[in-house]
Amino acid sequence: MRFTRYITIAAFSLLTAISCRPKTDEGIENIYNVKPEKVFTEKSTDKIIEIILDTSGSMDEKLDGTKKIDSAKENLEQMLQEVNKYNMKMHNVKAGLLYFEGRTVKCAVAMSDLNYDIMSKEVNKFTANFSTGTPLGVALAYAERQVDKYPGKRNIIMLTDGENTNGREPENIYEDIIATNEEFNDGKTTLYVIAYDTNKNNFRELEKFGATIYEAKSAADLTKVLTVIRTDIMAESPIAAPGQFKRK
Repeated sequence: MRFTRYITIAAFSLLTAISCRPKTDEGIENIYNVKPEKVFTEKSTDKIIEIILDTSGSMDEKLDGTKKIDSAKENLEQMLQEVNKYNMKMHNVKAGLLYFEGRTVKCAVAMSDLNYDIMSKEVNKFTANFSTGTPLGVALAYAERQVDKYPGKRNIIMLTDGENTNGREPENIYEDIIATNEEFNDGKTTLYVIAYDTNKNNFRELEKFGATIYEAKSAADLTKVLTVIRTDIMAESPIAAPGQFKRK
């Protein structure tokens, strides 16, 4: 009986450990792979944007009287409207959208030519979930695989109010991304991290590898930060947000 009990406990522990592992909805074996499936040699002026939105439970908390997830959705919607105006003239924007569910990183919109209606619809569906973790490293690797699908100026925007809770640390993943970019000579992936109602120093290690870290202590700050990021990606004259990091 005692032996059987130990086997049962061991089996339960193994199943629990497996269920606690972060994963993606792609069904791939290596969720940390950041090597491109195809290396593009042609030059492209396309703007490639992958957005990672933290939908963990803490985003349900209120800041300045409004849930953080709602402020994030509203501000992302405003940014998408401006990007769409640009794209209607230039026709060179591709975009995708990732979020968290449980310990899984899921794709709301696969990387493709920007479809504002679809992006807007998916952004406005999001709710915060207290059973959801914050697998930032897994999400960053997933985002890199998405932006690698096309040639152009590759950008990842990560909006989060917390630290990594599942899987490899994002700075380790971004280090791999930079090394892979150099190895395949396919252009650097620019990473923007928005520390929303959280300490920007949590992402200091990412900054060491070239990520740009912005701190947003309010919804108003978030509006300013997303404006800076949008103008930078669209190659307009960057607007300096007070007290923020500047691109070097």
